Formats: sequence, structure tokens, C-alpha cells
Amino acid sequence: MFVMSEVHPFLDGSGRIARIMMNTELVKDGQSKIIIPTVDYIGTLRKLTGQSNPLPYISMLQRAHEHLWRRL
Repeated sequence: MFVMSEVHPFLDGSGRIARIMMNTELVKDGQSKIIIPTVDYIGTLRKLTGQSNPLPYISMLQRAHEHLWRRL
């Protein structure tokens, strides 16, 4: 997901395509799809790109997954 967003191959929709690809991989692994709020997604990608710090990105994915399970 990060690489797709970083390379940004499309004028519009690169982030959406990246999230679709991520959810496809999760489903192939037998896990649930997750929904990531755009604000969280963009903010953590900027931290990952600017600071080379993957922890906010990983935490964001974990929060999104936990949020999904609480709603089920």
C-alpha cells in the first residue's frame, strides 16, 4: 500500500487502488477487510515518507482492524 501511494502512478485514485490491493491481500489470507479513514491514512503515510518511521503506519492499520472487530 505504501509503495503504491509513494509511486503514485495515477493522477487520481492511487490511494484507493492501494487500499483495494491491501484488502485483497487481507481477504486472500482469510482476514477481514478494513476501512481506513482518509485523514489517518494520509497523515501516517507522510510520517512514513518524511521520517522513515513505520510505527504510526502500523499503528493506524492496527487501530482500523481493531475498530472493525469492535463493530462486528
